[in-house]
Amino acid sequence: MKLYATVDELETWLSPKAAPADAGDLLRSASSLIRSETKRAIYATDADGYATDAATREAFRVATMAQVKFWSDSSINPALGAAGVQPLAASKSIGGASIAYSVYAATAEARANSAGALGPDAFYILEDAGLLDGPVRFL
Repeated sequence: MKLYATVDELETWLSPKAAPADAGDLLRSASSLIRSETKRAIYATDADGYATDAATREAFRVATMAQVKFWSDSSINPALGAAGVQPLAASKSIGGASIAYSVYAATAEARANSAGALGPDAFYILEDAGLLDGPVRFL
């Protein structure tokens, strides 16, 4: 399995914020998603299938870390799909110790879809690097 970033790189990139406890799992899921989303991109690779161009390799690395941050910040576990999405608290109270969760269908559906979709930062990084949507070719 190709991994585009390491836990150490993620910790440095997120600093001073700590990497999530499940960083290794999130990096594997993010690398898989990014590989899937960029499979039509054309770029030179080494024998292991990693980009040989430094800028392209960096785009894969940073997009992977941005995806992990997106999932972590959104409390999404992509390995569990829709089941890995934590409910959002819509309201809380301390005195009566009550909590109400958001039950809006659109909110729940959007968060569930986020488990298998690129976050905004990862998308823009890959798009700017020309790695999304295959190139136009004239025959």
